Amino acid sequence: MSEKRRSSRLELLAPGGSVEAIRASIAAGADAVYTGGQLFGARAYARNAGQDELLEMIDLCHLHGKHLYLTVNTLLKEHEIRTQLWNYLEPYYRRGLDAVLVQDFGVLRFLRQEFPDLPVHASTQMSVSSVAGTKLLEQAGVTRVVLARELPLSEIRTIAQSTSLEIETFIHGALCYSYSGQCLMSSMIGGRSGNRGRCAQPCRQQYECVSGGKTGRKGALLSLKDICTLQILPDLVDAGITTFKIEGRMKRFEYAAGVTAVYRKYLDLIRNGETEYAVRQQDLTDLMDLYNRGGFSEGYYPACKGPEMMSMDRANHAGTPAVKILDEKKGQGVRAEALEDLYCDDVLELEDRGGTESLSVRVEADTAAGNSLKLKMPDHVRLEKGQILPRVRSERLLEQIRGECRPEDHKIPLWGWFRAAEGENITLTVSLFRKDGNEVTVTAAGDCPARAKSVSAVLREEECIRRLSKTGDTPFYFETLECDIPEGLFLPVSALNALRREALSLLEEEILSRYRRECVKYDQGLRPPVTEPERDALQTFFSASVRTARQAAALLSDPVIGRICLDCMMFWPPDGKGEAEVPADEMIRMHKEAGKQVFLMLPPVWNETVKEAFFRIFPEKILGQFDGFVVCNFQELGEEAFHSGKHRIVCDESVYTWNQFAREQIALWGADTDTVPSELNRKELEQRGCLGSEINIYGREVLMTTAQCVQKNIAGCTKQNDTLVLADRIGERFPVQCLCGICSNRIYNSTPLDLTGRAGAVLSLGCSSVRIRFTFEEEQQVREVAERVRTAFKASGSGGKQPAASDFSGPGKRNESGQSIKTTRGHFARGVE
Repeated sequence: MSEKRRSSRLELLAPGGSVEAIRASIAAGADAVYTGGQLFGARAYARNAGQDELLEMIDLCHLHGKHLYLTVNTLLKEHEIRTQLWNYLEPYYRRGLDAVLVQDFGVLRFLRQEFPDLPVHASTQMSVSSVAGTKLLEQAGVTRVVLARELPLSEIRTIAQSTSLEIETFIHGALCYSYSGQCLMSSMIGGRSGNRGRCAQPCRQQYECVSGGKTGRKGALLSLKDICTLQILPDLVDAGITTFKIEGRMKRFEYAAGVTAVYRKYLDLIRNGETEYAVRQQDLTDLMDLYNRGGFSEGYYPACKGPEMMSMDRANHAGTPAVKILDEKKGQGVRAEALEDLYCDDVLELEDRGGTESLSVRVEADTAAGNSLKLKMPDHVRLEKGQILPRVRSERLLEQIRGECRPEDHKIPLWGWFRAAEGENITLTVSLFRKDGNEVTVTAAGDCPARAKSVSAVLREEECIRRLSKTGDTPFYFETLECDIPEGLFLPVSALNALRREALSLLEEEILSRYRRECVKYDQGLRPPVTEPERDALQTFFSASVRTARQAAALLSDPVIGRICLDCMMFWPPDGKGEAEVPADEMIRMHKEAGKQVFLMLPPVWNETVKEAFFRIFPEKILGQFDGFVVCNFQELGEEAFHSGKHRIVCDESVYTWNQFAREQIALWGADTDTVPSELNRKELEQRGCLGSEINIYGREVLMTTAQCVQKNIAGCTKQNDTLVLADRIGERFPVQCLCGICSNRIYNSTPLDLTGRAGAVLSLGCSSVRIRFTFEEEQQVREVAERVRTAFKASGSGGKQPAASDFSGPGKRNESGQSIKTTRGHFARGVE
């Protein structure tokens, strides 16, 4: 792409949670805004707009020549996608909504069928990080992809050069610790699902790291700094990014507007071809004042990750260093030195309380940097000489932003031509010229003028311009207004006012009409409801996934396990070199001789770097020996190497299929089987339909898949596949598996899922197979679990007495080795909101 073409397409995308916020973002220079409505948005606890307000937002953006994108980026249950989605979107579609952001493959498929000319953007919750991923989305009709935030610029450049999709990335704001969309931590701990927009942010909580039985560092060990890319913005443009997204729909509108204004200035420098690109320190300070967590990082763009990206000492706004304590005199308060210019009503933090409302004090007078000031402290607060207090609220900056974002100062410029002639209707022609070259012109007609009966009644050009220029609370103003008025005519003021109102109304109607759409009513009856399979027709097939060769060996002689799924990481040396404990071809041979199918579980992360390493470790002669693959990242469906005629493809539960539409979409991409979602309850699974699906009935859930490494961030990389433990404030212990070969971590639930006590209910779903998932179990535990599962499902399947849950699991129970068992049924009964 040429430099001129690339720079002309740059779009600055700002968050907008209200009409006020959108007005502010537009005034600050946003080219587009994204927002959520009352349903299906990833910020369920934000102040989301109702229908009337959202329709107003769409019109507001279009009048200003901007775009509005609606977030529909949660996972939808079967009844929601069938009965609610079309009715929810239809009024916005008709109004001219510019695009929707989606996570759910089923929503993507539904929109392409029902709203074929509505652009769809793949949300960052899809974790798209490869050329293969973008190719699949192109085939499915996506127009833009918001890439995973974990990608370096080198890989973004490769993707941008390999796709026709528009490329969008985040340039400022908060980062998730997990790959976005691949986090179940909030869901499994407290039932608040991030996939439903209700994340409770467990990554901002306090943890203690335990390694080798020894207690290590404590703190916000999973809390990342916010990103700020101002210094490297030219590099992002050069990599082929076309849309630059600011995170912050949960923050105040001054934040969105302030950040937008700063980035607008520097994107314009790039767009205008400025050769000198230098960032002013004041702009960086303003961004810090608006919000930062322990400073900023440049995210994953520079191809580095580690402790420099973390904010482990605090997980909330850190402000800027503002004052240094000089001394404290009894009864006279505290004397301090201003380290930067301070203003009346600035707020200084006295004590950080770990994310809750902190103890603070207000500055009572403007104070220049270097001067001293007195602070009135609460009686119980004691500060030390030399202590630095941060400013966590800059009142001057907030007032400045409010002043710069007043709607009356950011109206739309028009060209107007007024014409009057005796015996003819007066006319006012109004034209709006867009920067993209589009022109909108309308002409309004009014009354006929009469001959003036006196000199004082003559219609004069100056008075005419003055009257017509009073555009009031409309979004317009006349930049140029010309008049053609013969001598001696008279018009009442009311006629001019009526003409102006009519012309501006016609103009607004003409602008907005160009966005309006018609659509065909959705007929739910065209899609038959999912029917539950006949109970007697069910036959259960058992599979097991293993992380280690020893776990696999423990199942070699098991009479029931028909498929063994080998985690590819067991063959993947930490440094990419050396050999596995047991070579892959030998493992395949042993299990096939035992009469079992052998599948390979593919990596949880799939980007160009991982892809290259994977095919080096698993050449064609090895891959060809497997019976199939378990896909853990949807992008792997886009690799031809996994689609030979003899291989079967099972999508793991991390490839979300909450509804039939999603199941259809992954089938189109070549999947033979999907895995039942872990966040749906039994009733919701029945509505979804599970015939042909696989279900996990035992094992630890993966709560996070991360690009960060706990081991590296705390003590440095050991180049080993270490296992650590994170303990939370109530003592729950979450195992962390280091995947050094792909430079990633898996964080697992503190307790394994166990549905053996609900075997009958599981069977009634009609799944084609059940899977036992082994993670950290020793060989004896593997055999014991397999035996419990076999016993439970044999009793259920033979029509015998249904075993009680307490027979197989529960706190206080012990297995044959005498070890205490604590398990969970996950969401099988409760589900998520």
